[in-house]
Amino acid sequence: HLERYLNAHGHTLGHFPASIYCCTIGGNLATRSAGQMSSKYGKIEDMVVGLEVVTPKGQVIRVRPAPRRATGPDIGQLFIGSEGTLGIITEAALRIWKLPEERVFGAFKFPDVESGVVAMRRIMQSDIRPAVMRFYDELDTALSGSGSEEGGLLDILPLREAASVVKSLVPGFVRTAQRALLSKANLLNLVERFIRDGCLMILIFEGNPELAKLEFEEAKAICTESGAEYLGPAPAQRWFKNRYSVSYKQSKVFHMGAFPDTIELATSWDRVLQLYRHVRSAIAKHALVLAHFSHAYVDGCSIYFTFVAAGMRLEDRLNVHRKVWQAAMEACLKVGATISHHHGVGLVRSEWMEQELPSSFRILEIIKSDLDPQGIMNPHKLGFGRSRGEA
Repeated sequence: HLERYLNAHGHTLGHFPASIYCCTIGGNLATRSAGQMSSKYGKIEDMVVGLEVVTPKGQVIRVRPAPRRATGPDIGQLFIGSEGTLGIITEAALRIWKLPEERVFGAFKFPDVESGVVAMRRIMQSDIRPAVMRFYDELDTALSGSGSEEGGLLDILPLREAASVVKSLVPGFVRTAQRALLSKANLLNLVERFIRDGCLMILIFEGNPELAKLEFEEAKAICTESGAEYLGPAPAQRWFKNRYSVSYKQSKVFHMGAFPDTIELATSWDRVLQLYRHVRSAIAKHALVLAHFSHAYVDGCSIYFTFVAAGMRLEDRLNVHRKVWQAAMEACLKVGATISHHHGVGLVRSEWMEQELPSSFRILEIIKSDLDPQGIMNPHKLGFGRSRGEA
């Protein structure tokens, strides 16, 4: 594994997606993926300094490694995020970092979503770069046990005392009737109004010991000024220890007749709260929904929505899944946010690509037509073919 190899030589790529144990560098590049420490190290496209691609025509395109260049548009970036539709990435030169000498952990409890989002923005705009900054809304905080050892949503929704009413409802719904969770989606989401346990934020700083500690103290001051209670390092340390486990627990939810899925969006700070409210409200009509804010930057952040729903038949489950995505994408575009921060487009989001790129999608189609005239590379991904009536 690349990260283990780099670690053995005193370095890190700084790219830690939840799928790190099964993903590939080629896949990361093809989808413009993000790791859990993107606020410090950037997304995968920020790490690329050189690239080699083979097009469907057999042409080999090479972009020589360079720290920066001013030689016209960046051709390499055209292929990063192209999801295999324009060619196959065969080589990549990536920027690496020294292994951090120290990590500093901390967690905070905010009174509400608004105050936590303000603190996130202030931290990122104060020239402070946390490796990890994750902020959970009230329901996600309750369902995840505020960073407790019990686990989280995908551990069959174990809850803290503050959310015990949900715990008493959900298992019975899932075990006795698959349709129940669907019919009670609005009721379950209303439970958040009665949860008064606040919103959890975890922070991790790493690198030079003195600098990491100073950055943490600055971030801590901002959080406390924003009304947060300091919880100590334990919740953040527990998250770090179990940060890859959630992806391997979804089978339990499927086994009980329900299904989970996630939708990650991104926007600028002035629209973050609007995006959160609009998309959460849209999804809540069809499924249990919770969210956390992460992948923060100077100018905005990503919101990661998790939803759980069920259905008696496969047709019912597919129908509600479609309704959730339709509602979420429409709400996202209405706010003016981007429909994907790091999961890519694939087929699920392909029908909204022309709305995402209303004035430039045609340019992508022209490039696709020239590089892949026979349309053999990942048909219909990224929305290619739909506008021409092929899908």
